[in-house]
Amino acid sequence: MHAIVPALEQIKIWNTKTSALLASLHDAPSTAEVIALVLNPLRPSVLAAGYDDGSIRLWNLKEDFSGGDLIVTFNGHKSAVTHLVFDPKGNRLASGSKDTDIVLWDIVAEEGIVRLRAHQDQITGLAFLTPPSNVDEGGYVPGDFLVSTGKDGLIKLWDLSTNFCVETHVAHRGEVWALALSPGHETLVTAGSDGELKFWAVKGPSADPMDVDDGEKVLVPRGVVSRVGHDKPLTVKFHPDGAYLAVHGSHRNIEIFRLRTQDEIKKLLARKRKRKAKKSGAENGADQHEELEDNDITNEIAAYTTIRATAKVKSIDWDSTPSTTTVQVFPPIYNLTIAPDIPRLKLPCPLCDPQTSSQTKNHGHRPRTNSFYLNNPPRPPLRSPYPFSVLRQRNAPLRRPGNG
Repeated sequence: MHAIVPALEQIKIWNTKTSALLASLHDAPSTAEVIALVLNPLRPSVLAAGYDDGSIRLWNLKEDFSGGDLIVTFNGHKSAVTHLVFDPKGNRLASGSKDTDIVLWDIVAEEGIVRLRAHQDQITGLAFLTPPSNVDEGGYVPGDFLVSTGKDGLIKLWDLSTNFCVETHVAHRGEVWALALSPGHETLVTAGSDGELKFWAVKGPSADPMDVDDGEKVLVPRGVVSRVGHDKPLTVKFHPDGAYLAVHGSHRNIEIFRLRTQDEIKKLLARKRKRKAKKSGAENGADQHEELEDNDITNEIAAYTTIRATAKVKSIDWDSTPSTTTVQVFPPIYNLTIAPDIPRLKLPCPLCDPQTSSQTKNHGHRPRTNSFYLNNPPRPPLRSPYPFSVLRQRNAPLRRPGNG
């Protein structure tokens, strides 16, 4: 396994088992710092990097991760790129920036597709909502959506067949700082500065996505789960199997939530119904059971554990190696050493406490580590069993639809 980490204007690739630095990627003479990283889901040798000058570079990594070549540079933002995400087929890249714009890029044609404008503050999260079983010959689907969140407190749904915003929701009481989509695309989670995680059910689009009334929204609120910490959330990530949800903020705590199975939910509701029946009668207890089963998200998700790191955590990622349930943590350091200690925390079962199975200290970064990305074997999109149910410079011409 390899950890891909920004280091000022460079990208460093580490072997997490041997603690060896394998490569440093830098497009000289650029001095722009690397802000965001993402690997192509189907072509893991393709790495996208966003920089603080608004540029985006695609790198082709060598098979042994001993280096990489620059493929293309995109210029479409006026300020720092804050978020990057590939679509499930790996043909399109969406970028969000502090300039409040979202740009959709065609990485095959190496050009911009469209610029989306509607947010009033920086983009903090992006996710493609693309049903994997509905792809037509052109690569686009009815209901091909992009979800975006911003520091303006809004969550927006973009129909990529028309490039218009079709839904806008007020997500939190304040800024929205993180966004996560479940592996099966059934559930969306947003995290805000109010100390809450808000869950959204993803419904199938109507035949005409532009004709969506209030009763047929694609994003439907499911409920709220409170976090232990009230610091600014930086990352929310589902485990690739959909069984766990990791959340960390600007301090040292990493909160792990566990999704209950259907059997666990039935047993929980039965206990609640029994207690209710003792207080207000069996009939009222049955009514309460129906209400809880339909509306209360706390019946489906439980706080599993809180991990306290030895330093402030800036980025986390799941180890999706088959037959494991681990989270890889990169706390930053200051001074001259990278000081990221990388605890690899096993979550073997709901009744076990997490333990550090390995730890790596790597040297080579001057500043603190702001983010990192784990290279894992590619995994096909899956439906969660849980109830949630080389070098060219391009200045791409972009179509600009109206605001949503």
